[in-house]
Amino acid sequence: IKNAKSILNDAGWKPGKDGIRVKGKIKLEFTLVSQSAGEFPSISEYLQTAWGNIGVDVNVELSPLDELRKEKIVPHDYQVLLFGIGLGSDPDVYAYWHSSQVGDGGFNLSDYKSTVVDESLEAGRTRLDPELRNAKYKTFTNQWLKDVPALALYRNSTHYLQSRKVKGCLLYTSD
Repeated sequence: IKNAKSILNDAGWKPGKDGIRVKGKIKLEFTLVSQSAGEFPSISEYLQTAWGNIGVDVNVELSPLDELRKEKIVPHDYQVLLFGIGLGSDPDVYAYWHSSQVGDGGFNLSDYKSTVVDESLEAGRTRLDPELRNAKYKTFTNQWLKDVPALALYRNSTHYLQSRKVKGCLLYTSD
């Protein structure tokens, strides 16, 4: 918290009488939109509190997923979007970060465009050799971390347990 406050102070964002930071006549505030189901309401509340602790006024708008997609995600009508993406065992993230996926129907929700990223994602998904594929995705990762088009907050862990006595699979999620 101290480091964040220091960065904001150095950038000219000073706490106002109500504790919310201002720069000139501009109040440091934004709206976070997310789903009204699952873990999203509690994560939104946590982020609202955390940002509030450093003087940022965060308004939270929660909607059912269908409404969120139609009214916010498709038209890209948001300042901050808290949304989850699903990654399987294959590290191909083309749909989320390639510039061809910007706009209507695409999942590049940050409207992120990078020639380096496009080339590495295209090359990575067409390679069968795991080492070469890994090298291409490493180039993607390095550029993505340099540009920071989004923040990855966490990754869910799912553990599969199976007893030899039971036919099928038991699912345990670490929530």
